[in-house]
Amino acid sequence: MTTSNTSSSISIRFGSTVWQLPQDGTPNIFAFPPAVRNIQEEVNQALSNTIGFSSLDQLIVAGDVVALAVDASVPAIIQVVSAVGRWLIDHGVPIENLRIVFAGSEHQSESFTRTISESSLAGIATERHDPDDTNRHSYVAADEDAQAIYINRVLVDADVVIPITAARSQNAIDYLGAFSLFPLLSNRETRGQMLNYDSLADFENRHSLVERSDQAAWWLGLLVGIQVVPAANNQVAAVVCGLMNSGIEAAHERMASVPNSEESYDLVIACIDDEATSWMQVAHALHSAARHCTTGGAIILCTEMSETIGPALRRLKDGQSSREQIAKRIAKDNTDDALAAGAIFETTKDRHVYFVSKHRNDTVESLGMGVLAGEEQLLHIVRQHARYLVIHSAQNA
Repeated sequence: MTTSNTSSSISIRFGSTVWQLPQDGTPNIFAFPPAVRNIQEEVNQALSNTIGFSSLDQLIVAGDVVALAVDASVPAIIQVVSAVGRWLIDHGVPIENLRIVFAGSEHQSESFTRTISESSLAGIATERHDPDDTNRHSYVAADEDAQAIYINRVLVDADVVIPITAARSQNAIDYLGAFSLFPLLSNRETRGQMLNYDSLADFENRHSLVERSDQAAWWLGLLVGIQVVPAANNQVAAVVCGLMNSGIEAAHERMASVPNSEESYDLVIACIDDEATSWMQVAHALHSAARHCTTGGAIILCTEMSETIGPALRRLKDGQSSREQIAKRIAKDNTDDALAAGAIFETTKDRHVYFVSKHRNDTVESLGMGVLAGEEQLLHIVRQHARYLVIHSAQNA
């Protein structure tokens, strides 16, 4: 579902940047649900009325250590996590019994940890999950294929684990079930096996990966999770708390007004509104944009990306190897930028991609993308297309 913009101009928002685009041609814009006015009230309502269960605090007994497993893609992440923490404290969980495990890049984690320390949750034990630190992982079980399940030690040791994740469309490249904690909070090898672009882009293979993720959640003993439905501009449309299946179904119902059209456009403008942009978000946004872009069309990806180019992305600079050789190497990578490398490699094969970022022009061009440096260049491209699509908050679309 898309809606036409009827104002005289369109605001293109990404990070802290806003460009004004005169309304030429026939633009369409993804329509997200409206944002809630008060996140604390929304969280209070969701946690006090857990779907498929009673109030969330009924899961917790005196003395329990409660770990919040936080997905970096959650919109308004500081407000949401702070609101959940305040609700738990108000319902009897001492702050010294609360833990936060953050599943995001180092760049994102620095901002998250600093801001949490300045909030009402100052003093809460917080750590970034490091997939390379085997001392911080615990063996949970072996899955049906006899593959070992390793998960962050804080979560395994906690009495109660509550995932806080962004509600994702099942078409999203990083959709891996209700909670998606696995493999985000697993070891490097597992992340490499599952966060592979070719595997995730294959629907049948994706289904088996979702089953593997859900099985790991079951082994960890997860009962209830919190899903945050995105609104535009990195805001919150709804907070849903419920049992694994009922919770995700309710979240998807609240996402019903988020467009899921398969209509194609020659030009798609995708904006990531998170200032601390990660390569995972780039992969999500680019995959979403590509689903709506015709073969041979153009995608403009607007970000304030400054995260370092990793080993998988550097493979895109290889001018000596064939595409087949590069594809095979990226498929074996398990670095945090591997999913983005796969998305860029696949999308640039038959579409033009322009990247707005804080990276050097030659760095962007070496990845197979064009550089778009300002509003004038954006306007020049837009005027060449009678119809185009704008996706705000593309990391959540």
